[in-house]
Amino acid sequence: MVYNYETINKYLDEIKKTEGISLQTINYQHNSINGILFKCNKKKFFKIISKDEAMRERNSIKICSSIFPVMPQTDVYCFNENLCLVLYDYDINVGLNKGLLNDYFVINDFKKTFDEAPINKLLCFYKKSSQNSQKITKAPIDIFFRERVHSRLNNWYKNNNDFYKTVIVNGENSVTTEKIIKETISYFQLEKAHDGFITQGDHNVLNLSITSYFFDVSSAGYNYAIGEFAMCFISILFFDQYICPKYHEESYKNHEKIFETLNNYKPKINYNLYKENIVINCEFRISKIRRAYILKFLDIVKDFDIYDDLIYFVIMRLLCIFNINTFDSDDYYYILFLIHWFYLKLSNLNYNKLKNLILKMNLLD
Repeated sequence: MVYNYETINKYLDEIKKTEGISLQTINYQHNSINGILFKCNKKKFFKIISKDEAMRERNSIKICSSIFPVMPQTDVYCFNENLCLVLYDYDINVGLNKGLLNDYFVINDFKKTFDEAPINKLLCFYKKSSQNSQKITKAPIDIFFRERVHSRLNNWYKNNNDFYKTVIVNGENSVTTEKIIKETISYFQLEKAHDGFITQGDHNVLNLSITSYFFDVSSAGYNYAIGEFAMCFISILFFDQYICPKYHEESYKNHEKIFETLNNYKPKINYNLYKENIVINCEFRISKIRRAYILKFLDIVKDFDIYDDLIYFVIMRLLCIFNINTFDSDDYYYILFLIHWFYLKLSNLNYNKLKNLILKMNLLD
């Protein structure tokens, strides 16, 4: 959604006068607006979203609130026929560089030992929910996968000469990126049933607190286990420790401590471009605590159908959160490396192979 910030500020000024609201912080992001305010001296989190999204989120809260601890919508103010100010109770344990899963990881990323209780507490809700699964062909998280095939995958990567070259990663021959993209498009054009259970639907380190609460649940509901795992896998191990802080800095407002060590997360990469191929050598590192989180999550979905098609969900996460054509060269080729590395590693997949792949990933020093 494109926001007219001048108009929004005007609406906010009107509501402040009539509803006894005072703003503490407001965070203007590329595709969202949120912040903290006080209503009748009570601290609230707020978002400015479309009426459709507000309604979708309300329905999602109804579906998942019996399993997941979520903050209800306490107040909804309509600016116009399209836009709403939505208020939520505030998790008082979330503050400056504390409370979110992001903060917990940042504190523990470079430690050899750590307290696993917070992640066990978070994931116990997934374990409970996973016990009630069913086959589904549609899911709320289609907005991050199937619905982005046309709007992002096709639109963003139409004319990229690199994609027509064969890629060699760490000495292994892959295929062209164009071939992988075409396979991914073909896959999501099919309607296929997957094991599903009720999940949060946007699983990343800024949407969960270690208290534990689950935020931003507009895509919560019966979701594909394979999609939720792919989302969690790429976010926790790769994007949330380096790519997202670098390219979506504004979403880390009040949680900026990760920027102090951002270069420590940066992969070591070199690449050579030739007429027919691209040669990329890369060494990336993950943290021990993030690996522990993913392995625990993998055990929850171990017996679901997450293996045969995982690569296509992973490709969508790598290419359709950000347009990598806008990245710095090193980061652009890092994502190309991951696309082809996973394309090679995630074939003929099963639980043991996936677990061993994660266990063999190099750890942060």
